[in-house]
Amino acid sequence: MVDVGANRGIYSYWMSRAVGPDGRVVAFEPQPEMAVFIAEVKTAFGLGALNVVGKGLSASPGTATLRRAFV
Repeated sequence: MVDVGANRGIYSYWMSRAVGPDGRVVAFEPQPEMAVFIAEVKTAFGLGALNVVGKGLSASPGTATLRRAFV
């Protein structure tokens, strides 16, 4: 299963539980602090099926800069 824009990883968590130890979940999250958070969730809950990728996805090839406004 694939979680695109995983944010805090709640869907990644439930998908990992659903696929079990023989399945695979890949969580894509471009926000660095969120990718770290999901990796910590993976460790805390022993989600061996979960792979966290700290990148965003697009329908077009190339690279882009992630810009966020912090309020």
